[in-house]
Amino acid sequence: MIGVLKIKTLVELFDICQLENVIAGLKLCPEKIIYVGLKAAMSKRRQNSIVNFYKKKGINAEISFEDIKENNLQDAIDKVNYILDNNEDCYFDLTGGSATFHAAVGAVSASREVKLFRFDVKKSKFDKANDENYDIILWYN
Repeated sequence: MIGVLKIKTLVELFDICQLENVIAGLKLCPEKIIYVGLKAAMSKRRQNSIVNFYKKKGINAEISFEDIKENNLQDAIDKVNYILDNNEDCYFDLTGGSATFHAAVGAVSASREVKLFRFDVKKSKFDKANDENYDIILWYN
């Protein structure tokens, strides 16, 4: 059993490694998962694979995909702000993803509360990536 704080919206930084795209969704079972990444990396085949994977696992999250322009920091910053403005209780998983989107999340977190975490594959645990006052993973059994 995993003890977790129930979250509404998980924002995943899309990675070509499919495992990195689903770890947090499997562990946290959010109501909504928003994948953000480069259009070229988020092919329809990869999108369908993710959606079908969650269905097979019995996770009925609302899943959407948002693309950002490659090497366009302002576009990525605008996307982070759009997601925060239009979704409840957002947690950003920094595991994987593009450097541009990592930079955008960091830039936005300097002026807004952004809940950040990452999954340490070697330790098999989540770590908060900033000092904001929130909890994410409480325990594993």
